[in-house]
Amino acid sequence: DDGWGAVALLDAEGRADSVVFMGKMKWPPKRALTVDDLRQVADKFPETRILYWGSADDDVAEILPEFENLTDLICAGSLKVTDRGLKAIGRMPALKLLSVYEIRAADLAALQQALPECEIRAEIVSEE
Repeated sequence: DDGWGAVALLDAEGRADSVVFMGKMKWPPKRALTVDDLRQVADKFPETRILYWGSADDDVAEILPEFENLTDLICAGSLKVTDRGLKAIGRMPALKLLSVYEIRAADLAALQQALPECEIRAEIVSEE
């Protein structure tokens, strides 16, 4: 389909160090990253430390804490989450870097409070 594929970069022991989601046929993919897409990676590579992908909604955000070793979360798109998604991301104490293209100012403040040890980078901080 014109959806997402994942490429896992493995370390010397065969564990996924990084996972990159990318469009299978086109960029950007015609559909958003789904819970099923992320669930497949979480089930196969729970030890992932670095995750790269497009945008995220609440359903996708709620799976992220299952990656207990995740230190870097790089989102090429925007975080389209409500309080539910923010709370899920806030339950990731190992997270050291969260990089997003766009985030609402209120969401940025909430994440900075929930993850004081995490560096949060954003290209665009919007009021809405």
